[in-house]
Amino acid sequence: MNRVSTGRYSKYLETWYDAFVCGRSLLKFIRSSSISLGKRISICETFNVKMDTRLKVEIAMSWVLVVDDSEIVREMVSTELRLCGFDVVVANNGLDAILAIQNYPPDLVITDVVMPQMNGYELCRWIKTYYQNIPVIFCSAKGEEFDRYWGIKQGADAYMVKPCPRSEMLDAINRLLAQSSSELN
Repeated sequence: MNRVSTGRYSKYLETWYDAFVCGRSLLKFIRSSSISLGKRISICETFNVKMDTRLKVEIAMSWVLVVDDSEIVREMVSTELRLCGFDVVVANNGLDAILAIQNYPPDLVITDVVMPQMNGYELCRWIKTYYQNIPVIFCSAKGEEFDRYWGIKQGADAYMVKPCPRSEMLDAINRLLAQSSSELN
């Protein structure tokens, strides 16, 4: 088998070739790669891998940023997401989240509203200004109708009230990742 010629994704191709030679499954390799969703899909297309929507959603499920000032909430949400197959990074507040996003943009952000230094509304506005394609979910104790309205007005794609039921959160994540994936194609 010859190595694929260089191109847009040349720095990834040797690893892809090695993965195929070693017999590693494609989906497992894609999920373990620290490559953005758009690049993952483009690389699959480069290798003529046929993907249905479900596979695209599974690929997209790799990278979620959880932002909350409560260590207990961060740990609970991130553990639950990891058990569901997501790769998770956590941040204590909006400023830490911005640094994480600038270093490696996630496929989705779940954030609290009330946090020190930079609240969730400010973070959401920043994300929608500089990274419009990253879906944002608010998960907050602020549960009044006005809070939901204001969160969506700030650019959030979904708003849930703590404690967020596992099924509701996973449904929202899968729906938003599927939308995000279809918008990239």
